Amino acid sequence: MELIKGQNTVIDASLAYKLSVETQGWDLGVLLGNKDGFKTLGAESGLSLSKDTLFLNISDLEPTVNMIVLYAQRNSPSAATFDCCLVSSLVNTLVARCQSGVVETALNAIELVHIYNINGQWKIKSYFQGYTSGMQGVLSSRGIKIPSIDSSTVQEPTSLSKLNFTLNWGPSCAETFNTSQAYIDSGTLAISTLNLSCLYVLKSGQRGIIHGGSDDGDRGSDHGIPFAQIANDHDSGNCSLVFNTEYVHKMYKYVVCAEITEGSRCWEDVSASLEFCNNGISKTQVIDSPLHTPIYVYAVLEIAKGALKTKLVNQYFTNYQDIAAISGFSNA
Repeated sequence: MELIKGQNTVIDASLAYKLSVETQGWDLGVLLGNKDGFKTLGAESGLSLSKDTLFLNISDLEPTVNMIVLYAQRNSPSAATFDCCLVSSLVNTLVARCQSGVVETALNAIELVHIYNINGQWKIKSYFQGYTSGMQGVLSSRGIKIPSIDSSTVQEPTSLSKLNFTLNWGPSCAETFNTSQAYIDSGTLAISTLNLSCLYVLKSGQRGIIHGGSDDGDRGSDHGIPFAQIANDHDSGNCSLVFNTEYVHKMYKYVVCAEITEGSRCWEDVSASLEFCNNGISKTQVIDSPLHTPIYVYAVLEIAKGALKTKLVNQYFTNYQDIAAISGFSNA
């Protein structure tokens, strides 16, 4: 059945479904509603989101859930249309199809489809409500608080002798997203993989990126470029970035990032935190955004005359090109 914008139709709550979205350059997400309000998708029975498909088994949902909102957040470049198809999982029969028409370029996030329970009946509705303010607009419209962001705090320069970062997360929270759940059962757990990464520019002008998810040679070097190295212990849920300050005379600028590589749909699901230790003094930054934007930038570090200046960023990005531009890395 073809649904125009605003139209709905009843669906059978005893069946399992796949809701696929054909588009490009958009990230999908899900909000769940009940009588008390909305929340982002976490470890929910009966519901699993892969890259472009929502797997749904209504009979396995928590009884309190009465609305599912499928939304999309724009990346660049991105397609101008959406084609959403709901099919029954068992026999692959088309139940409903929702097409967006051309999406205005000013819109950065869109609520695509609503699946909801009203008067004991489950329905699917073609919605396509857009927001120029992106994910902030989507979350605010559903009463979900946006984390406060301080994007301009610059700390006073400090002397530099020991410098390291440790990313911690909770393995017990790691069952929030696994496509295998759609084919096995909701009790199949996935291990969330988080990593540290770091863009760097040296005084010599050499620049690049190290990443905890790369091969050993691309995780940096203690005594070679970029005089910083990433070490992983994914089984224990931590990842460390250690700077060798013996080479402070060669170091210039570093952008410290954390990334959800796989396993979870948003930061608050994994209880992530980043510990920053300089000269034996530690600070901890909780990474608790309800967004699923994959890369978190903690700060830009600048080293001059042996002193460290830290500019806090505390923002989330979809790619490293945007990080380089916004942090001034590309012009360093």
